[in-house]
Amino acid sequence: VLLLHTHGTEAYLPDGAAHYEKDEDFRSDKEEETVVAVGAVFAKVLREAGIEVYHDRTMYDAANFENAYTAAREAAKRHIAEKPQIRYIIDIHRDAVTDKDGNACKTLCRVNGEESAQVMLVVGTNEAGAAHQAWRENFCVASKYQRALNEYPTLARPIYLRKASYNQQLCKGAMLLEIGSAANTIGEAKTAARYAAECFVKLYQGLKQ
Repeated sequence: VLLLHTHGTEAYLPDGAAHYEKDEDFRSDKEEETVVAVGAVFAKVLREAGIEVYHDRTMYDAANFENAYTAAREAAKRHIAEKPQIRYIIDIHRDAVTDKDGNACKTLCRVNGEESAQVMLVVGTNEAGAAHQAWRENFCVASKYQRALNEYPTLARPIYLRKASYNQQLCKGAMLLEIGSAANTIGEAKTAARYAAECFVKLYQGLKQ
């Protein structure tokens, strides 16, 4: 499993924060504040389950946001060339949810009595012109993952089917996973990552049988 972060500077509120500043841009180059740290929690759960994980902690949007997907795609290609055993690519992001007035909103649920951010799978297609004819196979894998996530009611928002490919043409097990939103705390996001990773372990083990 390859984990990476096309938008690695996407950040969360610090634990204990009840509000955000008006000029907050919800981005940081400090790994411990970002989606990269959340990805590390996801990776840890997979490794503890015996799954081989490659966690690329590069923030591909740090130098040039507009070029992030191109940079991440080239990096993923290199990883696949060097490690042909890679079967799944999970691009972990942090969502941005706002109300009608543009205020940042958190996604929140309770799992086993813990406050957790919600997660959302984003599946790309070829509708925007990308060479991604096999997107339905990615969608099939994501649907099975969604079923596993739904064992925890309200943890997962519905799958979001999009026109762009989001580099998911690189392998049939590629997906984009949004963990929490800008107004979630880093702790809420890490809790969500732990449960989402446990669900992925069940998916992985099931598909290997």
